[in-house]
Amino acid sequence: MPAIIPGVHNEWMESWVVFGPSSRTYPWDIFTRRDMAHCWVFWTRYIPYPGPLSTRLTMKAEHTPGGMYQDVTLSPPEAVLEAVMADEPTDVLQLRALVQRNRLRYFGLLTCVTVVKAVLNLDAPWCLTPAQLHRRLLSMGAHSTNEARQS
Repeated sequence: MPAIIPGVHNEWMESWVVFGPSSRTYPWDIFTRRDMAHCWVFWTRYIPYPGPLSTRLTMKAEHTPGGMYQDVTLSPPEAVLEAVMADEPTDVLQLRALVQRNRLRYFGLLTCVTVVKAVLNLDAPWCLTPAQLHRRLLSMGAHSTNEARQS
């Protein structure tokens, strides 16, 4: 029986979706909220490596004007979240999603929303703006960091 490769099929993934204003102006900005015009996602991966390094990698995916941007850091997600919160985003949603990468689901225009939906393997074809994605993730049980900051 072949082993299941981590990160390819049926894996629970702890992830954070960051929402905030866009750093540039685009023609489609007339359809988005000004304080929630861009989103990106980062998630953690556990690596079975004994040693002095962190046992968790933090991976980031973001749509930028130059295309898709991916980054990997050896910092734990708590340190990355602390750095993200220093930039004062509109909101950060934390969720745990079952990622099943069995088939290609997304095609069409590459936007920040489609990148987040592709990483989370989210079946939400009518989520086109970051505000719609924010509402959809909250309805799925995501936890907002704004609630934690206010209490």
